[in-house]
Amino acid sequence: MLETLKKYWWIVLIVVVVIAAGAAFIIHNSKAAEETNEQPTETEANAIPEDYDPASEQEDYDNGIVFDEEAEGAELSFKKAEEADFIGKWEATSGQALYMYGNIDLDIRDGGKWSGNVAEEDLEGKWEFDGTTMSLTSELFNATLSFTEDGKLILQEDRAEDGILLNTVMTKK
Repeated sequence: MLETLKKYWWIVLIVVVVIAAGAAFIIHNSKAAEETNEQPTETEANAIPEDYDPASEQEDYDNGIVFDEEAEGAELSFKKAEEADFIGKWEATSGQALYMYGNIDLDIRDGGKWSGNVAEEDLEGKWEFDGTTMSLTSELFNATLSFTEDGKLILQEDRAEDGILLNTVMTKK
């Protein structure tokens, strides 16, 4: 009987050791998993790398091309023009235009149609002419084109539809 009791103790001892080893293994793996899933602290998340150069992310919009007509509050007066004066390919070249749009390239065609690329978006639409102003319409972009007294073509857009016009000088390609 003593012999049978010793066998049970050995079995119990082996089972306890296996359970303890399994528990230790599970605890160790769960801590390792928690460490790999930890979120960075606020200081770590907002840390700026030592080799970071903010100028490398800024685009240079100052290309040296400036038009007074694009200044905020510029007083513009427009002259009558012929429909044919608007027909052709036009682009915005000033630093102001680069900053506001990235790019504006327009192709005004006979027959009331236009196409172009504005802010890297291909567009097409219709135009109407009233003797002074050509109105461009499309799904995403609406603007007017008019010639100043000194012959510059001005694109005007009311982005916020609040009556404040954004003026952009367009040059013939």
